[in-house]
Amino acid sequence: MTPNTVVIGFYDTSESKDFVSEPDGLPCKKPLFSKLRRNQSDSRGHIDKLPEIETHTNNSRITVDSYIGVIKDVMALRKNLCILRHFDKLKRPSASSSALFIDVWPVPPHPAQTHIEDDTTSMFLLQLSCILHMVGSWGGTRLRVMAISPSQTMGATERVQLEGILKILRIEAHVQTVIQPEDYETLPEVQKYQSLNQTVRENSQNTVVTFMYLPRPPQSEDRNLDYLEKLTILSEDLPPTLLVSGLSKVTTTEL
Repeated sequence: MTPNTVVIGFYDTSESKDFVSEPDGLPCKKPLFSKLRRNQSDSRGHIDKLPEIETHTNNSRITVDSYIGVIKDVMALRKNLCILRHFDKLKRPSASSSALFIDVWPVPPHPAQTHIEDDTTSMFLLQLSCILHMVGSWGGTRLRVMAISPSQTMGATERVQLEGILKILRIEAHVQTVIQPEDYETLPEVQKYQSLNQTVRENSQNTVVTFMYLPRPPQSEDRNLDYLEKLTILSEDLPPTLLVSGLSKVTTTEL
């Protein structure tokens, strides 16, 4: 299989944490690289070949323009992209965690008229969340697809559509309708991101992981800082969050 997904960390001011070399800090029972450590001989083996963890005291931190450039390069190569934020807060659920949720928000801050079934990112979000839900103790959580709608009437229609898509994809999930503020469409762009963040936070009290739609980066480098600010606002104070962009088709409903 050809690798088609790139995963990177979020660009912020928080200190990076080494969850590879420090097994006690891992949010799971077994160290991710336990076999690799057991095979070490007179050195730390392949662990030493991993990139150095960035800190604020070294000079390895890339610039905002370089970071946004990485995002653009990944998309130009037609690769799917996941940006992870707040995963230092991740707590692995137990098999009896039925009161905890994996949430999917499959709509961008500026929804297009494209049907969700034709949106590669939306379908990729559903696939990723489904895969996580099928792994070990994560199966004890509940998978929710959050449908944002301007009204109860439209919300009911969108819920039926989403339930139909989930049935075709054979994904077991609960669709929950969330009504957006009445003035959402008239808000300035930054306030839209603030409003969406508030909506997500209000519905994430028992959420262990959140999957969200990654907005497209700007073409002009002059807007890179504004773009990063919007991503920061969108994901601020949320549970462990994946901002996702899907460019490679990963599911089909034609079978």
